[in-house]
Amino acid sequence: MGKPKNSLFQYLGSLRLSIPLLFVIITMAVAGSLIPQNLTGEAYRKLFSPIAFKVLDKLQLFDVFHSVWFISLLALLALNLILCSWRRFPIVWQMARSRTAPLPAKTSSRIFQQQFQIPAESKTAAIARLKTSLQRNFASPREMTEDENLCLFAQKGAWSRLAVFVVHVSILLVLAGALIGAVWGYRAFVTIPEGESVAQVRLSRSGEVIPLGFEIRCDKFNVSFYDNSCRPKEFKSLVSIFDGGKVAADHQPIIVNAPLTYKGTSFYQSSYGPVGNPTLRIIARNRATQKETTHLITSSEAAPLPGSGFFRVVRFSSCFQNMGPVAIIEVDPGEGEPFILPVFRNVSDMDQAHNRGPFSFTLSSFEQPWYTGLQVNRDPGLWFVWSGFIFISAGLLMAFGFSHRRIWVSIFEQDNRAIIHVWGDSQRNPIAFERFFLHLCKILEADLALPEEEGT
Repeated sequence: MGKPKNSLFQYLGSLRLSIPLLFVIITMAVAGSLIPQNLTGEAYRKLFSPIAFKVLDKLQLFDVFHSVWFISLLALLALNLILCSWRRFPIVWQMARSRTAPLPAKTSSRIFQQQFQIPAESKTAAIARLKTSLQRNFASPREMTEDENLCLFAQKGAWSRLAVFVVHVSILLVLAGALIGAVWGYRAFVTIPEGESVAQVRLSRSGEVIPLGFEIRCDKFNVSFYDNSCRPKEFKSLVSIFDGGKVAADHQPIIVNAPLTYKGTSFYQSSYGPVGNPTLRIIARNRATQKETTHLITSSEAAPLPGSGFFRVVRFSSCFQNMGPVAIIEVDPGEGEPFILPVFRNVSDMDQAHNRGPFSFTLSSFEQPWYTGLQVNRDPGLWFVWSGFIFISAGLLMAFGFSHRRIWVSIFEQDNRAIIHVWGDSQRNPIAFERFFLHLCKILEADLALPEEEGT
């Protein structure tokens, strides 16, 4: 019974699981990017056939990143990283903490070796001069005994071996943030008319109502357009937040790409639209007397004209075919047949072309109540994700900016000569290390060749 469990444990912490698991996660993430997410059922039925809709909905591909199977895949990847790190960490940790290391195998292909001879001198004096040279040109060495011979060992960047685990921790933090956001976060939408408040939002996909825990009020909405165009130049909401009966944020702006965040909930400016009837300021001018009368009027209301006539607003558009605001009015001059007339605010030539009867009309201004459409995002795992990015930056810096380099030096006497044997290895970038190793060996040989007074 022990072997199957051990085999399962090894498989869960191996690359044999990591690689296909990453492939499946990436493939599903691409699918989630290609298939529109979190639309309404009606919108999906317009995009897909009934059979395709049922299949995609059953597979939860309309909300991939919050689906049960995608969250399960992320959890399995986290388990894989934890087990993989747990198996390797004790060995690497011991290597990083160790102050010495046994001499490498002479046949190892990863080890660089150099050997040179110097005239015989006391081993103690040679060791002292080697220590001084190593400390000056590489790192402070430590003495060790190998095969009854005294050796020196020096190393640099031992902690860089932990870089892979720092990267693993960063990935786990990002995965934890994604899982927390998928389970406890949400994406919703809310519309707030000017002057009104809401304390709950409706989820974009399911329509479930979620309480905010506070109130947000739209104090004012402003929209400006490009000249002679219906394209919005900027639209901005001024909102206030009330929490526990107190003002937590007062008249805070929300602009496109500049959200407002409160207690982990972010509000993004998404859309806007008119709500209710606008109040129009229309000036009627008597052609004969040039006398003007100003009328504040809303849709379907009638305003009297001097004499027995009147006019009323049939329809209003705040932007008509890039010509700005226009009101369609019905005029009853009192004498003669009623007629329909467009009245523009920014195009006086059009007003002159359409004006008829004893009165001319000008749209002076209008007041349109608006609603603001806000996208509401709550992601409690966001700080885990940001922490993960910090850790992965540190891990990559450790991995590519530093390397664990080790140098061994042994000395023994043979035929009245002192034989110096130097070994070296590096965790990565062997080409650069080879150049450094050969240069260090030349320095060591030169320092040992100096007279003792100069060498010290």
